[in-house]
Amino acid sequence: MSVSIPPGATVTIRLGSPTGRLRLTELRLRPPEVDEHAVELFTRHSCRLLACALQERTGWPLTILYPHHAPPGCTWRYHVGVRTPDGRFLDINGAADLADVERAWSAMYGVRVATHTVSVIEGLMAFLGGQTGDPAAWWRDDCGGHTLDMLDMYADALLARRLTLAPA
Repeated sequence: MSVSIPPGATVTIRLGSPTGRLRLTELRLRPPEVDEHAVELFTRHSCRLLACALQERTGWPLTILYPHHAPPGCTWRYHVGVRTPDGRFLDINGAADLADVERAWSAMYGVRVATHTVSVIEGLMAFLGGQTGDPAAWWRDDCGGHTLDMLDMYADALLARRLTLAPA
């Protein structure tokens, strides 16, 4: 894939709605550097975009974490990553044991976490509800050219890092 963002360049992302934790509507990222803004964007706002980029490259299933019977006032809706062949959960934070990820999200929001795994992007669209259109284009429709380039850089870096680490 052609990437027009030079490594180390700063990319400014403006969001239509704030991120879930820091409530940011503008983030500055330096792809593929995983810093506080990258973690905030890809765990608290646009996780599905990165997960779809990872799934498209690998064919690995998408795993959705979501609150099971969320209490009133719980603002968390879902978080998406991919399930690696060794059963780990891969997102912007790297690969981790799924049970550890579930515990962390449960502690963060004070809710029991449920998971749902789908093998293709169409399954994610159905799970999220109200999503229509071509699955290959669906997640890209939320991205401009620089955003797609940025996703490519993060996905490639996460996969390269995962392949150099021994599974736990």
